[in-house]
Amino acid sequence: LRLGRRPSAGDADADASARVDVTCVRPEARMSLPANKILIVFDEPMIAQLYDLILRNQGFETVVADLAAEPDIEWWLNDIDLVVFEKNMYFPKHALTSDHLFSRAKGSISSIVLVNKADDPTPFDSGLQHRGLRKPVAPDRLKAVVQDIFANA
Repeated sequence: LRLGRRPSAGDADADASARVDVTCVRPEARMSLPANKILIVFDEPMIAQLYDLILRNQGFETVVADLAAEPDIEWWLNDIDLVVFEKNMYFPKHALTSDHLFSRAKGSISSIVLVNKADDPTPFDSGLQHRGLRKPVAPDRLKAVVQDIFANA
């Protein structure tokens, strides 16, 4: 079993003019080999579909969560290796934000990519800080970040 690598100094470079920042959180360890299955969770369906298309074109298996249907959150986490998720999204049914939910995530998830709108001043949940929060990267590096996560899992 190989733990996730530490980010390099180059990973910290971000495009200040970018509309969206992508940040990756790595839990301490994982218990199984990566399945390369990605869960995509966004408030706006068009954004979810965009990320779905980008990642599917790279050969990854993706699942887009249907927030309108509000399925059981635990179901979303089954057999998922990586989550692409909107930062600070709120689940009214469960009274949880995305940060709180995934700071408690267990199981097969090896990494979490949180996508943050650049104009959102809200800090990440402090519970995520000790789990290896990476510096933001430019949105056009999303594909490279995801490929790197699976290559180094």
